[in-house]
Amino acid sequence: MDRSKNITLAIVATIFMFATAAFGADNNAANTLQEELNDSVVPGKTIDEEEFLCYPPIIPEYPGGYDALMKLISDNIRLPKCVKSGEVSGTSVISFMVQPSGKCDRFKVVRSLNKECDAEAIRVLKNMATWKPGEEYKFATKRYEPAGVLFTIPVHFKNKK
Repeated sequence: MDRSKNITLAIVATIFMFATAAFGADNNAANTLQEELNDSVVPGKTIDEEEFLCYPPIIPEYPGGYDALMKLISDNIRLPKCVKSGEVSGTSVISFMVQPSGKCDRFKVVRSLNKECDAEAIRVLKNMATWKPGEEYKFATKRYEPAGVLFTIPVHFKNKK
């Protein structure tokens, strides 16, 4: 078995043993699972320490931060007629890709409010400034490098009466 299967099996076995102990199930099933786990361990193989180091990705950042992004949206949004009349209010959720260059593309509606609101949300988001790109840790070079990151943002539509 490969390392990831061993780790997964160990996690499942641990959870199963705690669950059986907590709910009073018989120990035969837990013992069988533990024996299977012991049989799957390959002696003499160690797991590289580097596999367990945590290098969280760095998320993209809009110039000026989240507040500046919300201000851009609120200043530039044109409420569709259906929102102005009070027929519709709610949130369109839009996802897009922040490329390693900081440019945004691949705009997609994740949760639709209606076609007019979705189109307006995408129109405003397409006019955003270039972002500071996200980064991910590359083990080959031992450093963070720019990476494309999927970003999702809600755009709220409400009549301001």
